[in-house]
Amino acid sequence: MEHVNSGVLLIMTLPGILTFIYGFMVRGSASKFPSLGLGYKSDLTRINAQVWSEANNFAGKVLIILGIANIILWPLATYIFWDGLETMIYMSCGTFAMLSLVILMTLTEKHINGMFDNNGNPKAVRA
Repeated sequence: MEHVNSGVLLIMTLPGILTFIYGFMVRGSASKFPSLGLGYKSDLTRINAQVWSEANNFAGKVLIILGIANIILWPLATYIFWDGLETMIYMSCGTFAMLSLVILMTLTEKHINGMFDNNGNPKAVRA
């Protein structure tokens, strides 16, 4: 079986590196309510600055972790499942990108829905 060369594997880390960098940029946008360019945007996060800040700090952390995971897992999956066809690169790109997006949205929405009500008010902390 012909395996992918190291140059292609290095190129496969670029999306993970960009996701990692974007995580820091999103965390930096948490203080700018609402940021036109960067940030995690949903109906709830646009309600007020407190929700915006919390959501973007959390989403930035998730993106940093996803970036590291993509740097490691994406080339590894391509190497393991390489069939000698370029389609494998596109399939793995799409798969990891979609998984990252679903994970980011699911975790961030669960986090902010656990902390804030639908009006953007902090939920009472239970003892």
